[in-house]
Amino acid sequence: MNKNTWDERLLRIPAFVSAAMEQERGMHIYLPPGYYEEPSRRYPVLYMHDGQGIFHPNPFSNSSWNVHLTADRLIAEGLMAEIIIVGIDNRGEERLNEYAFAVEDGCIPGAPDMVCKGELYERFLIEELKPYIDQSFRTLPGREHTALMGSSMGGLATYHIGFRNPHIFSKLGILSPYFIRLNPNTLEETRFYNRYTNINNLNLWVDIGEVEANILVRHVRGVVGELIAQGYAPGDNLMFHEVPGAAHTEKDWADRVHLPLLYFFGNPGKPVAAKLHGRTEIGLTGMNSWLNPVVTFDSGFGMTDLNGVFETSDPSLLEVKKDGVVRPLKKGNAQITYRGKAGVNAQSEVSVVEHLSDVVNVSICIRVPVKTPAKEAILIGKLAVSRISEQLFGGVFQLPRDMAVRYKIVTDSGVHEAGPNGEVIPYRISRWNGDAKLEYRVEGWENQNGAL
Repeated sequence: MNKNTWDERLLRIPAFVSAAMEQERGMHIYLPPGYYEEPSRRYPVLYMHDGQGIFHPNPFSNSSWNVHLTADRLIAEGLMAEIIIVGIDNRGEERLNEYAFAVEDGCIPGAPDMVCKGELYERFLIEELKPYIDQSFRTLPGREHTALMGSSMGGLATYHIGFRNPHIFSKLGILSPYFIRLNPNTLEETRFYNRYTNINNLNLWVDIGEVEANILVRHVRGVVGELIAQGYAPGDNLMFHEVPGAAHTEKDWADRVHLPLLYFFGNPGKPVAAKLHGRTEIGLTGMNSWLNPVVTFDSGFGMTDLNGVFETSDPSLLEVKKDGVVRPLKKGNAQITYRGKAGVNAQSEVSVVEHLSDVVNVSICIRVPVKTPAKEAILIGKLAVSRISEQLFGGVFQLPRDMAVRYKIVTDSGVHEAGPNGEVIPYRISRWNGDAKLEYRVEGWENQNGAL
């Protein structure tokens, strides 16, 4: 596709004025391939938060979802209907506040740093932006044709706005949602989401990667379990995906944004394969454990089956519920078989041991260069590691078992690690599956020795 065509189909509104929020922000609009060729046709609309990184590299991370490329591909392959996509820029430092909704008495208990402006953002989206889009473009304005999607705090905003306005939205894409904030230094958990008791005929996509630092899989699975208890049907009006190896970045969301697009606007197709992920060691006591049967489809769609059928080689050893939660009964080893629809099966070996604690003890030692630009700490993800001496940071931490993070070490002044001559280095990955002693050496920092 030539540049001129993209100029016609990727539009930008640099300063959309909101009276509700008393500010302006940018908008990015994707028009589908047939928009100019079929002047009488109208289209469903997907609204997405954090619009800076939807079609273009996010200025903060220099990475993009490239949703326009994914949508064009799915449309060209006949897998998805043509849609309009609206990317709504965030306001930088105000982003967290604008995506936050009060949980109790106008605030989020335990999070005094949050100023909840979510209802104002909701008013802007519903009363100002959506009417403008419906008047300016050939949309299908009804709820059945309108979707909302976001990740992280944007996933939280999607959850709240969608459940509060089921007359406006029927499809909610909730990726890597920040339902619960975990402080890894204290293990304090703060609930950021409200509970809703009505189904409201919504279709929900909820997902979470296994390597998302303090956004834990068990937190997201917990909310999904609450939704199922309220009447949502997994595999029908609720799709969940626990994504093996996925972290908390635009690249990871770009790699899987085709999944909710297929669910909302396309045809997921038929199951063709399954793989059983999850713990291979489970405790009779201690932490709760589950299996993650990931089913892939002939369209490229994929999801975690929360309505599965499981068999075990020794029923006296353990039971597996249909959502994958394991109930151990005695110590020993067993083979578990997942049996999915259309004959897709998967197997895994599991050992039941006496006890697995919810937390593990991790000793961390980080050696750094002279004149490291840090005040009191350096960070591994959200974990603050305190200064011991000029060139040494460290401590012993209790961390949630199975917590994982992909990261670069960064100072408390925001400077990222680099190579000895300032060169860009790969991301590190840490998984805390058990007690560990970790030693790191930082060779250099960005903005030193010519690094960018």
